[in-house]
Amino acid sequence: MKKIIFLLNVLIVSATFAVANPLEVEWQVCSYGSVNRISHCQFILTNTSDGAVTDNWAFYFNSFPRRYSPSAGAPITFETVQTGYFCVRPTAGFRLDAGKTVALNYEMLGMVNNLSYAPDGGHITFGDSAPEAAPIKHRPIALDINLRSANFPTPQR
Repeated sequence: MKKIIFLLNVLIVSATFAVANPLEVEWQVCSYGSVNRISHCQFILTNTSDGAVTDNWAFYFNSFPRRYSPSAGAPITFETVQTGYFCVRPTAGFRLDAGKTVALNYEMLGMVNNLSYAPDGGHITFGDSAPEAAPIKHRPIALDINLRSANFPTPQR
């Protein structure tokens, strides 16, 4: 009897961890405007599941306190949860089919000097579910985007 109970517990725990986050998250800097001090960045989401992902998710991340806003036409909104902790939500009608990728473009006030300024600590929720880890893969920052800040060399130089 103890063996049966043990096996049932193992199956329950295995089933609990079998549900994986269906979104893979990447991030990259696209450009930097030295005149207006706005960095153009994007989160790149890939649906790794067998079904569509709709507008019932929220993606949370940590970053230096900045002002974030979606680029024109981007199907997302940004929310500052607290200083340095942000939430990205899709707008109504968002849909990402199985195996597809979408780039969510946004603008951020300030320069991304190096990867220490990149968003990190990602996790995601679907509906009322518990948060699931969503590690952010950082694409390299192209050297021609911002070799130097206004007066100081960056660590990439």
